[in-house]
Amino acid sequence: CGDKVEGHLEGGPSEWSNDFYRGKYCTPLPEGYDGPERVYRLEVPADMLVDVVLDSPCEDLDLFAMVWSEKTRCPSEAHNVSECEADVKKGGGKVHMFTDHHPKTFLVVVDGKRAATAPFRLQATCRSAKH
Repeated sequence: CGDKVEGHLEGGPSEWSNDFYRGKYCTPLPEGYDGPERVYRLEVPADMLVDVVLDSPCEDLDLFAMVWSEKTRCPSEAHNVSECEADVKKGGGKVHMFTDHHPKTFLVVVDGKRAATAPFRLQATCRSAKH
């Protein structure tokens, strides 16, 4: 939480596609996610509200966040993912997540529509969910 990450999709792996995002209920109408993606692990303490913001002014990149606690592998189409959020609007986006009384690990994913590759910036901000 509080970190900024700058990256580029160029040279990233191309493991996930339309079928993956649709199968995890991230978005009902995926748009050509057959190019490279970048995946980041975000470990969030218990009782937190989290916003992750994507800035992608050069190309139409999209933001996904899913709960995934395994550290030795990423999910495939065969795995269950309990939560997935997405923002697929142009120029960036924001996803909202939360943790309850237990910490959670999220995978934060940047992927490009129609296999677009471009630079991007991510920022995660967290605040307490306790009043």
